[in-house]
Amino acid sequence: MACLLFSAPVFGQRATVKPVVQVTVVDSKGKIVGHTLGGVGLNFVRFVNDPFEPTVLLKVNERLIALHVAKNYFFQSQLLFESENCLGNFWVSASFDEDSLLPLVAVGPPGNTLYLSQPNAASRRIALKSLFIAGKCIPNFSSNIEAIPAEPLIDLDTVFTPPFSLRAGP
Repeated sequence: MACLLFSAPVFGQRATVKPVVQVTVVDSKGKIVGHTLGGVGLNFVRFVNDPFEPTVLLKVNERLIALHVAKNYFFQSQLLFESENCLGNFWVSASFDEDSLLPLVAVGPPGNTLYLSQPNAASRRIALKSLFIAGKCIPNFSSNIEAIPAEPLIDLDTVFTPPFSLRAGP
């Protein structure tokens, strides 16, 4: 008769667990990007199991902007294009909730450029052929979508230097 032995894992030292009150995102030079407010999983964007990425608030030209931060880039909403290679005029979705406290922004090339919808611009239907989100151009779309022209505000690479990391506070 066979005898099965079960044993608990053996650890060299007992692990300590402490609560973290505050987490800060910093760039590669140690510059603070912002304190995390929560986060978002990228699986809704890329359709794979990706890590949970933190969200920070930035103040850009007196506007509060919420952005998600991955290791090498910022992201939030999709930047839309009428070309198949994420080139040409920049657009953002017009289906954004107008009651939101924060503006709809997108991040795209060049670098980590922050795009906002043009003030007082009317939406119109565009032939969506590609979109840029989470650091990647996604081609091969073929749909019509209501969109608003977007304009570049600032390349965040001129302010922060990737890669980004997290720093836990007490």
